[in-house]
Amino acid sequence: MALRDSIRHKHFPVSGSAGLPEQMAKLEAFRELAPGWDSYSAPPPNETALRSAWSILRLVHEQEDVLPVHAAPSAEGGVLLVFSGAGSKYADIECYNDGEILAILSEPACDPTIWPLTPEKAPLQAALERISAFLDD
Repeated sequence: MALRDSIRHKHFPVSGSAGLPEQMAKLEAFRELAPGWDSYSAPPPNETALRSAWSILRLVHEQEDVLPVHAAPSAEGGVLLVFSGAGSKYADIECYNDGEILAILSEPACDPTIWPLTPEKAPLQAALERISAFLDD
């Protein structure tokens, strides 16, 4: 799949990370969102996006050093997993309703780095390691 033509990149505060059960419950709550949940025309996350996000969250919590992560519905249709670190660096993994998964690294003075992921464990593990190194740098 081609990279998204446009990524709506927003910085917003993320304070820590809930445990896996709380994050899974949050994903389940996204099932209740109606079309236009964002007061515009955003579609709610579908089963494809929720399954991808669930797999990534499980992998995050299997790590020795769990990255702080916050799950949110995406205005583009899907689930956004935002990773927090020190300073103004930003990283996320976006799981879209069409099955596309993108990882994004960003810092204020640079263009974001965006790459596609597949839902297999090895590429997701590599992405989490890359995100962790980026946020720790």
